[in-house]
Amino acid sequence: MLDCEQFRRVTGAVLEGESHPEAYAHLATCPRCQLRVEELGAVARAARTLPLREPSDGLWERLEAAAQREGLWPQPWWQGSRGSIVLPARPAFAAVLAMTLLLAGGLVSYSSLELPVPQSFQASAFEVARGELVQEPSYGARYKLHLEQVQDSVLAEPAPEESHLRELADRPLKTVDRCIEQTELRLAEYPEDELAREELHRLYRQKAVVLQAMSDPVWLDVSH
Repeated sequence: MLDCEQFRRVTGAVLEGESHPEAYAHLATCPRCQLRVEELGAVARAARTLPLREPSDGLWERLEAAAQREGLWPQPWWQGSRGSIVLPARPAFAAVLAMTLLLAGGLVSYSSLELPVPQSFQASAFEVARGELVQEPSYGARYKLHLEQVQDSVLAEPAPEESHLRELADRPLKTVDRCIEQTELRLAEYPEDELAREELHRLYRQKAVVLQAMSDPVWLDVSH
């Protein structure tokens, strides 16, 4: 049977429906990998609903120029010799493949924390490609916004008059929020910590359960 690390390497094949008995056997007994497949599947389904945009004029030229600066793509011979015939620029196969891999990787990976890049630096090939994408909020951002809307509707309900009942009603939500804040601080300091990233996703799901319970009419009647 596969372990979690081995299963992670074949997650894409599982999501695409490929036959992999050992992977499915591991998935049936591992809650963590079940959660990962469920969330990645949700991201992929949400990505299919996003509108497609045609790249702007000059995108391929900017991608190729950025890749040449980084040494990812050799400089064409006609640009190195003076007086030679300059051929018209066209999209290179490697640039097309790089763009495709960037888009595919962005759809199935977890959202990562990004630090601002100083404007004085020249744009990299990745930054040029990313600048062409539609600035839609990520799946994680939309999910967090949904939780905030549910939380606002719950908190809009009249609070219990007795202080001990009000504290009892707010305690689960405050506990989850405190754990989320601590985990986000950990991720801000160590962005490569995958365990912390998985824990943050689990905490958001737990918060959704708490908010759902708090919005139940039975819970509201008892708390009041």
